[in-house]
Amino acid sequence: MSLKADEVLGHIGAVLNDSQKNRGILIHAFQKIQEEHNYLPGEELERLSKTLGIPMSDVYSTATFYKQFYFTPRGKKIVRICTGTARHRMSREGCRQSPS
Repeated sequence: MSLKADEVLGHIGAVLNDSQKNRGILIHAFQKIQEEHNYLPGEELERLSKTLGIPMSDVYSTATFYKQFYFTPRGKKIVRICTGTARHRMSREGCRQSPS
């Protein structure tokens, strides 16, 4: 994975210092790592921390802040069951039937 801050940040990168640029590409880096591995492996986060010069605690706290990032491998097919209040319009059994 090779990420260049100036490529990711575009013209905004011209007004940021190197530390800000590195922090600015964290989310993009997480997305690339997760796209490749289907989750964020600890080894990759440590390598990212060293590469960008950002403490591992900051890398981890940023990744855990966003619900879209996962720290354990996920399946290829994700099944979600609606548990919202609008479910009262459907029967519980209807929501949880196996897909055909």
